[in-house]
Amino acid sequence: MNLIISPENGFMIATQLSFGIELPQAKNQKAAVLKMLIEQNGVSERQTVFNGFRTRISELRKDFHLNIRTVRVKKRSQFGRIIYYNKHFIYDSVRPKAIKIYNRINK
Repeated sequence: MNLIISPENGFMIATQLSFGIELPQAKNQKAAVLKMLIEQNGVSERQTVFNGFRTRISELRKDFHLNIRTVRVKKRSQFGRIIYYNKHFIYDSVRPKAIKIYNRINK
């Protein structure tokens, strides 16, 4: 597996590793979110430029029974405050199923 998750101060921290998978250009928001999950090690709402990210994650889970995992990330903001956000990822074993789904929904 290419994802390293380690407990740090009581929180799960995901270490990003890159994948050599490149898919065709996404044609809708759901496909864009799925493409990020497939090509990258993880994706958060902070990385997207459109509204509805959490809805697209929920739709992928519900409509396609895609096993999308979530870890809570702790970070210090630019103003020195501690903030939390969710990072979503898929395991390598789910990646082939995700690619098939991507090809089906990217129309």
